[in-house]
Amino acid sequence: MDTVPAVFMEKVCLLAFDSQSTGFLDEMKKIPSNFGRIAAAMPEKMHKLLVKVYLKDGKISVVGADVVNQRRNLFSRTPLDKLNLNFVTHFRVELHSSFENDYDYYGPLGDIYLKEPRDAWRDVTFDHLLRLLRAIRPTRRQGMHPFRYDPKFCNHLEGYYIEPEDDKFDFCRRLLTLQLPFDSVNFGDSPGFNHEIEEFLKTSGPLYNITVNNWVLSKLAPRCIDLIIDKFVPIYMGRLSLDTRLERKQLERLIVKCSMSDEDPVLDAGREEFDDVDDSTVKMLVDDVDLYRRRKWKLKGTLNGQEMGAMWNLSFGSGRLEWKWGPDWDGTIVFPFPY
Repeated sequence: MDTVPAVFMEKVCLLAFDSQSTGFLDEMKKIPSNFGRIAAAMPEKMHKLLVKVYLKDGKISVVGADVVNQRRNLFSRTPLDKLNLNFVTHFRVELHSSFENDYDYYGPLGDIYLKEPRDAWRDVTFDHLLRLLRAIRPTRRQGMHPFRYDPKFCNHLEGYYIEPEDDKFDFCRRLLTLQLPFDSVNFGDSPGFNHEIEEFLKTSGPLYNITVNNWVLSKLAPRCIDLIIDKFVPIYMGRLSLDTRLERKQLERLIVKCSMSDEDPVLDAGREEFDDVDDSTVKMLVDDVDLYRRRKWKLKGTLNGQEMGAMWNLSFGSGRLEWKWGPDWDGTIVFPFPY
């Protein structure tokens, strides 16, 4: 084992951790050889690059976040000059209007925002940022989807509350058209970038977590929803949230697409918060996608159907339809009720 090149052993460790096989990584640490010592040192080397772009100020700040230690210390950060890009596995890019409305997001703790010290953050130019992002390559093998969606192990683009007049230096437009390997996106109340968002959707790779605000969707061409459906890949813990009404054919494509995934689908329609949904409405929805006549239904506050182990979850609330699939509620699609 000691004759195996260290670079190869580090690559194996990166693949093991990136695929959520942390138990396997722990076992590798016990190997009484160079392999074990390299595996034990890997968690401290691995980082995720955090990027904040302040559009009004024309400023870009970056820092390294500890992939492992952030579970114990939220503010564990590493300055750029101390990062080894060979062990930076992912990145998160946030577009902010200005420094004053900057918040730090901590998904592992839930949807909460905190402030953190800026001592370790470093300012970079746009060209330097592009070199950094292009130097970071996903550790999983090319063409393979991740085992599940995890915000710690993805390249995420956060574009929320961005106005065109804020983007004095065209940072947002340039980022969206550079075909960077994002696999998770959130386009919130960011009108004015409809052409760039459409081009981004055309050229992007598979997306496992997509959130698009109705304000943005209303400015996009109708074909963009079809592009989003095409790009969305239903994996464990994946999510698609579209704040707009879908055509029935689009809904059918989504359901069929998720049905063909490796996950076991589930359908459950609750009516507690949506009084207008009745049996005939649900039957119309299900029959429209050619599912109702293949399953038996029982409606008692929630709609449950099961056939040969296949289950669905479909819930109605506050004028929205939320559809989840999988035995552990491992995927979600959210959009307004379409009828």
